[in-house]
Amino acid sequence: MAPRILFVEDKKCDVVALMERCGLCGWEVVQAVTFMEALAYLMDSRELFHLVVLDIMLAWGDNVPPYVHSNFNDDDAGVHLLEIMRQREPGLTVFQECFPIASIGTRHQETPVIALTNRDGAEDRCWDLNVRSFFPKSCSHRTLFAEMQRIILEETQKTEK
Repeated sequence: MAPRILFVEDKKCDVVALMERCGLCGWEVVQAVTFMEALAYLMDSRELFHLVVLDIMLAWGDNVPPYVHSNFNDDDAGVHLLEIMRQREPGLTVFQECFPIASIGTRHQETPVIALTNRDGAEDRCWDLNVRSFFPKSCSHRTLFAEMQRIILEETQKTEK
């Protein structure tokens, strides 16, 4: 089975070249441009990913409950997606009434995540949520791709054992 990567990035132009390069390696790539779109992929039991590349400063998207817009800003949407992925038990986050956390289950708790942002202070929150790597959005595609290759190699070796 080809490695699957979920790119969660609201600026498509930022990942087009990387996605093409991943395709040349035989990796299957899916892109979500909003929190809600990424959440839908993560909630779909047929969707399993070997790696998630996550923009921390992410748009919420359509159909977000008013509670979210009134209490959280877009700068935190990626962090909240990561919180949902790392959730150990349903109903323990501020999103318990907004999103069906339980339907995500535990299959994404250990999925490696590369976090991307230029926002100060986000790095500590991401490390607390067990990201594998953290890069500024201004990093070169070559650097990011090399880290993606390293993680995919680690993950495929785990599944082969």
